[in-house]
Amino acid sequence: MKKIISFMLIIAITLSLCVGVLGASGESDEVSHVLSLVKERIGETEEYDEFISSVSENGGVKRYTFRWSSSEKNLNVTASESGVILSYNKYDNSKPHEKLKPTINKMSQGEALGHARELIGKINPDIISDLRLTTDTYDSLFDEGFSFRIQRLYHGVDVVGDTGYIRVNKDASQIESFNLNFTENVKFDELSESIERDAAIAGFKGKLGMVLSYKLDKDKANLQYSLKEPGKYISAITGEVVKPIKPEYAFYKNEAAMDSAMMGSAGGGSQFTEAELKNLEVMNTLLSRADAEALIKNNEILKIPSEATVSYFNTNYNDFLKKYFYGIEFFHKDFSAYACIDAKDGELITFNRYDKYEKEEYKENLSLARKLTETLSPKHYKADDSKKFRFEKVEGNTYTFLRYENDIPCFDNRIYITLNNKGDVLSYNISFTEAEFESPEGVLSHDAACDSMIAQCGYGLYYIPACSEEGMKTCDIGILVYDTTNKNTTIDAQTGKNYTHSEEEGFIGIYEDIEGHYAEEIINVLGAYGIGFEGKKFEPDKIITQEEYAALLVSALTYGEGINLNKADKIISRYTTAVRDGLVTEAEKDEKAPVTRGFAAVMMIRALGFEEVASLEGIYLSEFTDVKENIGYISILKGMGVVNGFDGKFNPERNITRADAMIMIYNYLSK
Repeated sequence: MKKIISFMLIIAITLSLCVGVLGASGESDEVSHVLSLVKERIGETEEYDEFISSVSENGGVKRYTFRWSSSEKNLNVTASESGVILSYNKYDNSKPHEKLKPTINKMSQGEALGHARELIGKINPDIISDLRLTTDTYDSLFDEGFSFRIQRLYHGVDVVGDTGYIRVNKDASQIESFNLNFTENVKFDELSESIERDAAIAGFKGKLGMVLSYKLDKDKANLQYSLKEPGKYISAITGEVVKPIKPEYAFYKNEAAMDSAMMGSAGGGSQFTEAELKNLEVMNTLLSRADAEALIKNNEILKIPSEATVSYFNTNYNDFLKKYFYGIEFFHKDFSAYACIDAKDGELITFNRYDKYEKEEYKENLSLARKLTETLSPKHYKADDSKKFRFEKVEGNTYTFLRYENDIPCFDNRIYITLNNKGDVLSYNISFTEAEFESPEGVLSHDAACDSMIAQCGYGLYYIPACSEEGMKTCDIGILVYDTTNKNTTIDAQTGKNYTHSEEEGFIGIYEDIEGHYAEEIINVLGAYGIGFEGKKFEPDKIITQEEYAALLVSALTYGEGINLNKADKIISRYTTAVRDGLVTEAEKDEKAPVTRGFAAVMMIRALGFEEVASLEGIYLSEFTDVKENIGYISILKGMGVVNGFDGKFNPERNITRADAMIMIYNYLSK
């Protein structure tokens, strides 16, 4: 411990001696420029009395983060060098907390999507035409805002990975949060030069294709087809197989330092507030980036290789200490180091050095690996690959053996053995499952499997940001490829069905048996919120069961979310909640029993939390001649416009239909 302390003191002393010769100029001009671009989009910031900004760089890509704050409000914005706003988060704690009540008297999801698009257009006018907003969720019954996914397009084609989200408030007048990954400075392949889809499909079948394998499921092993070479695609330009080169990000990242406070400088002009100008003055007193990098690299004690480059740089403002710090990461081949210094005086705060690889180069010794594996697992492996496990591959000094049944691989069962250059076993592992393996008789052919997968999962054009050379830190090209739309491409080898699809399942709210029914409009409205029966039939005149009605009440009035009443697990879960919350007592439990109008009223009042008032005696006068019990329950719902009678009668013993249940719920939600 004493040696460590002494070592750090030496570093501190060395650094303190170096500080005097370093330049003190800050780099606020570029921050001022981006801040000006941002402020043109987000509007006035006079309501905030504090401002902090920062710049970070990773692989040559800079990000600028700005934070405005006051006692109860704050706004955080991150932008690229060109001024594209990548994130926007606004908080206002001064507004009173609203108690949420499920309702359908609110802006629709479709209307909100249009407004959300307009809001993005204000903060990012240059790229809004290349963004698509979507959602695959039902409308929420709670009046609390809307969320949408964002997909970037280039010439109408999805750019893989360039996605994000936006959340707007309940009237879609303001962005609450926004985030977007947007790859810049990329040269995209020309869409006009793309080959036809049929040619791409033929290329996929012949050059990539699918592989037949066993998939273990408990004590059974079923046959499936999956992509043979994930991560490879058919180029839409050449028709050949391509594997996009990904950026070589540094293998070590001090995430805590990176994310703790990304905030740093502003300046220059009357458009900036007093807080922004004050921040600029502080930034001008900090070390320049070049000086900060030189301070670390020139420190002989730290031994940074001269060839090492800066792979990450960020300015970090610590709210507690009220000081700026620089985080710098150096990278070169098998070397990486991270340093954190005081941005003003250069004092070293943290230094970590890492080695990516072991020093020795691995020497392949497959024959020894086979022999040792046979010795360790004679039941399953023989050195000539004549038993169930066969040699598959070697990576570094780890050898992998894969299980086969009926000459078909089972990727779930493997043997791993790791050796050092001396032949010692560093690690060994075997996974083997006793299972009944499905017969390969009658499985689809390879081409039929490809056709089935493409028919269900789609196959179209996508741009993939990539690097033109190995070792690059950022993407510089956009490769146009053909790929599937549904990324889960595994199919059953016997039936050809995709494991994520099922013909029995459908979308809630599209029914073929309610046209002309008196509850048609109500059923469709609630269906937009996911409340109903999944499939093509609603059966509106069918008597509803106790568990179905309870599930509807819990979903709509308690959770404010949809319920699929064709899924047994959903119904059971909601019914359990209904019993737990007292909508149905233990004595009343009868899951498959029909629900009467009188009991439906009791359950709804309980769901609304009004039972204590409804059960009071002597204060209610029934409007219905046939209501002798549960008078308070029915009277409250009648007063709320949820239920009505017929010719002065309520008919409390009459069973209600599915349509009747939906009408009751609709009547409450529409008040």
